[in-house]
Amino acid sequence: MDDSKKFRIIQTVASGGTAVLFKAVQTSLDRVVAVKRLHQHLTHDENFTARFVLEAKAAASLDHENIVRVIDFGIEDGCYQMVLEFVEGESLSDIMQRWRPIKCDLALSVVRQICLGLEHAHAKGIVHRDIKPGNIMLTRTGIAKITDFGLAKLTQAATSQTAANSILGTPLYMSPEQAFGESVDHRSDLFSLGTVLYELLTGKQPFASENYMGVIQNIINKEIPAAQRQNPDVPDEVAAIVDKALDKNRDRRYQSARELREAIESYLGPDRLAAAAKHVPALLEHPHATQVVQKPVPAAGPARINKGGVAALVGFVLIAAATAVLLVNPSLRARLPVFTYDDPKPQLQQANATSVETQVYDFDVSDLVGETQSASAPSGSETAPDGPEVEQRRPARTNANIGEAFAPARTTTPPAADVPAKSAPPQEKTSEPAAPSAREGWLSINARPNAEIYTDGVYTGDTPPALSLKLKAGQHKIECRHPRYRTYTEHIKIVAGELSRRDVTLEKLKGIVSLATQEGAEFYVDGVLFGITPIMKPIELDAGPHMVTLQKVGFFTWSSEITVEPEKVLPLKITLSPRY
Repeated sequence: MDDSKKFRIIQTVASGGTAVLFKAVQTSLDRVVAVKRLHQHLTHDENFTARFVLEAKAAASLDHENIVRVIDFGIEDGCYQMVLEFVEGESLSDIMQRWRPIKCDLALSVVRQICLGLEHAHAKGIVHRDIKPGNIMLTRTGIAKITDFGLAKLTQAATSQTAANSILGTPLYMSPEQAFGESVDHRSDLFSLGTVLYELLTGKQPFASENYMGVIQNIINKEIPAAQRQNPDVPDEVAAIVDKALDKNRDRRYQSARELREAIESYLGPDRLAAAAKHVPALLEHPHATQVVQKPVPAAGPARINKGGVAALVGFVLIAAATAVLLVNPSLRARLPVFTYDDPKPQLQQANATSVETQVYDFDVSDLVGETQSASAPSGSETAPDGPEVEQRRPARTNANIGEAFAPARTTTPPAADVPAKSAPPQEKTSEPAAPSAREGWLSINARPNAEIYTDGVYTGDTPPALSLKLKAGQHKIECRHPRYRTYTEHIKIVAGELSRRDVTLEKLKGIVSLATQEGAEFYVDGVLFGITPIMKPIELDAGPHMVTLQKVGFFTWSSEITVEPEKVLPLKITLSPRY
């Protein structure tokens, strides 16, 4: 892109099968924006360009806090491009790779915001059709935003840009009617959102399978495990919300995004809803943050265990950058002050505390989410560092939802009967924990006319037909190679449990023919007249074999097969023989 134009490109954010997303600056207003540009090789594909235009029109008609806004649209340098607001934050997909499961109230708060965005879109007659964690962005202020309306359907339009009965969307989050290839309405988005909620609460994808068709069969036929079987901390009322959203019969689901939103609001109530919304930004934190908090200590004398009390000191102390020593007294777990993210100043009202001591604790953001299943790299990294899995540094809370986690500290000492007389000695591990299984996703790739496919530099097969590859989650380099075509290279991010598709049309390499012959000769290439000599422009031909012919009245016809080498010049000096 020409940086002297309206938008100055700063960096590439992501590259997908149809478009590239850039971070840019709108020079006229000096503001950061996102520029989504259709791949050059797709600009002549009417199906892709029509879908890209449809996405722009669908998103541009929407104006809501919970939907990424469209700023501009047009064609620049022969490429379709859409300019969007730039979201400072992360996708829910990236967040879920760090935190699985997420505390109930936080999960409901995020889903409620998505309901608000869907309410607005559905009221405009637009069905998104691809609601999934990767298409939900979370800003650093805790605002959830829906993005990527590439498969959006204008329900009021007379025609669709996709063929009848075609299956579009991400398989793991499809509704049953979508998987069947039936027509969809706004209730399909609610099923997809219910799938996202299930995964947030349990840390597990309900329809995962070893292959694409297995996922489709699971969506259509499988009775998914109840959310409480996967996570016993999920309350009955929330499990009922999930079950209704995931009903395979759309007539028994929530009939509108508003109905789902109101069910969430009714369960949480205004106070817990406000508390959860306040702490949503904590999901963007990375596991080890240091905060200064206050903790109560006795007025005099060391802490000791007796019949009327328990030890008063418990904490996490960071000894060095690579070594941490965790000191925990489980009997005082419930008495720790609540960690907050906005200049914490807890109102400590301990009946038996006569002074307050300030101490630095090293803690995990996992206080606000469920038990961590995996540790991820810091923001900006695509893959986790090598080495053993990071052990969870704090015992999981027993309370079922974040409303209880945010409750004020207790003001009285627990009854003596509930306090053990003696702390139990730590149990030694008898065996090493089993290594977690690799998280994988799928890639379906096809290249035309035909190509060798290389993944991370390793040959993985020829296309067509399309190759189905199972890859570890993270960044991979994909190459489609053909000796007479320009190699297609893409760094693709594979998301665990999701299917990505790439349908690539390779660009032919060219070569130059330098022709010297008599004037007035007709020059044919593969039976088609190219020009009459002298030809003043470069004779640029596709790399490979060609049949060339020279004809001139009064001269014998000259014809021969030539081979044009990629990006090379082939000199032809032909002297036609006159007829006698």
